[in-house]
Amino acid sequence: MQNFKHKTYSPLSFLEKLLCLEWIIVLLHKMFRVALPNFLSHSTVDYYSPRTWPRNCTSAEIKELLKDHLINPTSPPNYESLKQLLDLEDFVNIEILVQQYVNKPPPREMSVPQYLHCHLSKSCDDAAMPLQQRTRQLDVLANLGATNNACNNVAFCHSPRGSGKTQFVKCFVSTRHVAAAKHGRVIVRCCGNAAHSPQAPWIKKIMEDCKGCDPNKLRDEAPSPRGVTAFLLSCLVRVLTLCKRSPSSEKSMKASPVAQGLCEMIRAHVELETGNPQDVSKYSTPQKAYETWKRETARFFKISPRTQGVERD
Repeated sequence: MQNFKHKTYSPLSFLEKLLCLEWIIVLLHKMFRVALPNFLSHSTVDYYSPRTWPRNCTSAEIKELLKDHLINPTSPPNYESLKQLLDLEDFVNIEILVQQYVNKPPPREMSVPQYLHCHLSKSCDDAAMPLQQRTRQLDVLANLGATNNACNNVAFCHSPRGSGKTQFVKCFVSTRHVAAAKHGRVIVRCCGNAAHSPQAPWIKKIMEDCKGCDPNKLRDEAPSPRGVTAFLLSCLVRVLTLCKRSPSSEKSMKASPVAQGLCEMIRAHVELETGNPQDVSKYSTPQKAYETWKRETARFFKISPRTQGVERD
């Protein structure tokens, strides 16, 4: 009788067991469509990355995922074909189709010069006044936001045409708040540009309040008023003050055209910088708009407590 030697094997390590378990789960998923556990599946769905799409997506769900990001909404992809490719896990061809029909998502870090150039006056990039002569004004403006209290600080800057207001704002944002701007926490808009842009309906809502404004009332609400600008400033102060009051006091401002314009401006900013459609109901009041703005930018730009120069609250 032939003698057989008994071989002993060392037990599998924890890592080897984990790898075997993962291989078995993936095999079951391939053969029987068993759902992957959370640690093996993608926690967030990226419309531009088909590998993050749920494997059981229907063609209607794929359409819902892509419809707001199409390059040409009148010429969409064949969603049923995308569904069939997803069933086959043919991600290479899905990615080719997605890149052909869908806009790329915005970068995870904004270009501050490009952002300022897009939303401010493009007629002059160089200020008529040298920047070094405005260091004191930049310092004063920067210190207004450094106070640790519950009050909102609104700075009203005015100077004659051609004295460098646009370049002053560009310098202030790109030197004193560059980190916040890169992470979507700074909104810069030119009312003159917005008034001529069909994509800025918020300015029209603000001007609704301005059409019937009383000059005598302006004098009571803002010192040394300068027409429309002073009126908008006084309204903005009231709206921002309500952002940190109780919901009951904010409700009285909900129907104000200025409040609606501010909410719409914030919503449009978040939608533009994140590339994600925003639910209008989450921007129905200044308080909701402010909280949603912070939450959406924190999620998209991955703002953490270690992110320098960006307030989380």
